[in-house]
Amino acid sequence: MSNQVEQSGSSTANETSLRALVRVTFEKESIILRRYWFNTVGGIGATYVMFLLIFFGGRTVTPTLVTENLTGIIVGFFIWTMSWSSFQTSAQTLSREARWGTLEQTYMSPFGLFTVISTRITVQLSYTLVIGHIMLLFMMIPTGTWVWIDPLSVVPLAVVTMLSATGLGYAFGGLALVYKRVSSIFMIVQVLLLGAISSPATLFTNLLPLAWGTDLIVVVISQGTSLWQLPLTDLGGVSAVTIGYLVVGYGVFGYAMKVTKRRGIMGHY
Repeated sequence: MSNQVEQSGSSTANETSLRALVRVTFEKESIILRRYWFNTVGGIGATYVMFLLIFFGGRTVTPTLVTENLTGIIVGFFIWTMSWSSFQTSAQTLSREARWGTLEQTYMSPFGLFTVISTRITVQLSYTLVIGHIMLLFMMIPTGTWVWIDPLSVVPLAVVTMLSATGLGYAFGGLALVYKRVSSIFMIVQVLLLGAISSPATLFTNLLPLAWGTDLIVVVISQGTSLWQLPLTDLGGVSAVTIGYLVVGYGVFGYAMKVTKRRGIMGHY
């Protein structure tokens, strides 16, 4: 009986500590967003200007093509910006911790490095979703195209789609632990993610990150289809692809952790 009471008390304490970790992480991210508001606003503004250049430039060159695919362009850009932020968050968090000299302290925390980093990534992705939906509203204003967004259908698909990019971020974050400076590769990944989103739906391209989920989101928004009306094969397929990227990404991250510990370079930059 006493063992059961002790185990129950320990479990309750762990849940309370985990809630405290999530709360503190939310507070930290909100403070960073407010304190460095110029960087936050600048990033959002730069992304919006990029969309305007794509929209008005494309309408000037090929007006018919842009008009016919306007919904897909808006949704594709929406997914690309959020997924790129998802990739950057998971990849750069580790390298930033190493650069700040706090990675070893994070590793020695009672929760472990993976739990702490995953909590930070989850919190940052929550902010990304909110900012992304605000951006989506502003993207619809200059285009004159208004689409109905069912949050019960779009948000789950957007999260699943973003998680595939998060898996890539874990892998590249692991590489950043070993090789320290890998930011030059990030630009290549940015272009590859954009290519995956804009590629036509085939058996091969559906295996790429973002591709399958983006197609489903376009169907939900353009046709007014609910999440539960989508074929189970599509829902199961996109979930399997996302899980695959998460598993591979975490595997690379775990192996990189072993390498950095063996070489004694975790806190070095």
